[in-house]
Parts: sequence; C-alpha cells; structure tokens
Amino acid sequence: MSATNTDAHEDNVVAQLREMGAHLAKEGSDATSRAAASLAHAAADLAEQVKKQATPVIQKAGKEVREHPVSTAAILAASIGLIGYAFAKSRHHAD
Repeated sequence: MSATNTDAHEDNVVAQLREMGAHLAKEGSDATSRAAASLAHAAADLAEQVKKQATPVIQKAGKEVREHPVSTAAILAASIGLIGYAFAKSRHHAD
C-alpha cells in the first residue's frame, strides 16, 4: 500500500468514526448511546493524534532502511529466526 493510499485510508477511518459518533449522538438518547458516541469521538481524536505522531517516525524508519539495507536484512532475518524458534518451542511444549 502506497503512502497516498495509506493516508486516504487513515483519513477515511477518522471520517467514519466521526460520522458514527455524530449519528449515535443524534439518534441515541440512552446512556449507552451517549457513551458509544463519546467513544467514537475519542477514537477519531486518537486516530488523528497517532497519525500526526507516527508520520515522522515512519519517515525516519524508511530513511534508516534505505541507508542501511544490510543491517535491516540482518535484523529481519534474526527476527524471523526468533519467531520460528518461539513457535517451535511452543509446539514442543504443547505436545
């Protein structure tokens, strides 16, 4: 997924959360509906905050990967190895 597609998807998620919150606030009169509307608004606000804070981190990570491809490949291989080892150990204990 390209950066443009990701941004559009994130914006769509935020818009849908805001729309859901507005709908729940308008249509709901009981405490559960009001709580759901508040939760939807809070989730939309959180999604916007995460996007703003994550963008520089993602850009920095991309830069590091481009500048150090061999180190990135070694870290990836080690991570896959650790996951495989953990999976094998968990299957061994399950038997």
